[in-house]
Amino acid sequence: MKYIFKPKNRIECISRHGDYHGFFVIKNIELVISAKNPRHLQVLMKFRHRIEEEFVNYLNAKSYKKDPEN
Repeated sequence: MKYIFKPKNRIECISRHGDYHGFFVIKNIELVISAKNPRHLQVLMKFRHRIEEEFVNYLNAKSYKKDPEN
């Protein structure tokens, strides 16, 4: 089984039974947040879910950009 992630959130799966094409959306991701200053870490951890949500939105927006090859 081979998975190929393409621009604009497309995915291809190549197996011995055939090729499958589809799309994906990033919905959830887990980040490990660290900081040298304990106070900074405390504030970042307080907003961890919001940071994760913004990161997912960033990745989805980045995936939808037109790639330079096409």
